[in-house]
Amino acid sequence: MKSQAKVPVGVALGRFQPFHLGHLQYVKLVAESCQFLVVGITNPGRDLERPHESSPHRARLKANPLSFYERARLISVTLPQEGVKEGDFMVVPFPLENPEKIRQYAPVDASYFLPVFDDWGREKLRVLKQLDLRVVVLDIAMQYHGSTKYQATDVRARIARGDESWKSFVPPAVACYLESYQLIEKIRQPC
Repeated sequence: MKSQAKVPVGVALGRFQPFHLGHLQYVKLVAESCQFLVVGITNPGRDLERPHESSPHRARLKANPLSFYERARLISVTLPQEGVKEGDFMVVPFPLENPEKIRQYAPVDASYFLPVFDDWGREKLRVLKQLDLRVVVLDIAMQYHGSTKYQATDVRARIARGDESWKSFVPPAVACYLESYQLIEKIRQPC
């Protein structure tokens, strides 16, 4: 994408439970590809009424300890420290589990950047195309998620075990925020 002109608005999607270095790599790639970045947080509510068969764990309460607000703050405090200027991005709810509501929260004229490497990625692609949204499939899938190096499930498991190595899997601003606002216990014991 380096030689192509930037699109006006680009969208990056994720649950970000919590926002880790793989997410940061993906979001920064999208930010570099657009003039204005929209970060869409999927599963914005804790009702999680429609789990998808290709990724049922995404609907479990244990996999969703942080609220939309907490995840939005993690991203909002992290991106400026990682080179994305304040004012060049915004964070919105992105109810992928309720596709009929997506147009209420996200720009319809944007380019939706999506790494597709598994059944869940293919499902997201299907939903976005069914809504007639412009999708850009990223070729970073193996770099971004091809290994278990950066998985939110692993970060949450390390936090639950009291393994301080979790901090090496998240941007420094995320570690600081999670500790400063006592969110570690919430991740250990999601209610």
